[in-house]
Amino acid sequence: MSHLESAQLDESGMVCDFSEIGDYVKKWVNQNLDHNMLLHPDDPVLPLLQEAGESVYVMPYNPTAENIARLIFDYVEAGGFPVVEVALHETDSALASYRKP
Repeated sequence: MSHLESAQLDESGMVCDFSEIGDYVKKWVNQNLDHNMLLHPDDPVLPLLQEAGESVYVMPYNPTAENIARLIFDYVEAGGFPVVEVALHETDSALASYRKP
C-alpha cells in the first residue's frame, strides 16, 4: 500500500492515477522480488545460492518487512511519484511501513 500526497491535483482531480502507480510497482515487484530469496550481501549462503543458479535478490540492508517497504518506497519515489509512505502487510493483522523522516 502506497500513500501519495500532493499540494496540487492533476487535471482529472487526482494526485495520481492509481492504476499507473499500481502497474509501475507490480511490474517491478514481479521482476525483482516475487519468487526470489531476499538476502543481504553479507549473508554467508548467498554465494552458494548464486552458484546453484537460484533466484536471489540482493538487498543493500537486512530483508525485513520494514526494509522491503523502504526498498519499494525508494523505487516509487525514483519513478517520480509523490510517495509519502509505503506499508507492507506481513499478515492480516500486522504491517510494516516506511516513510522518510
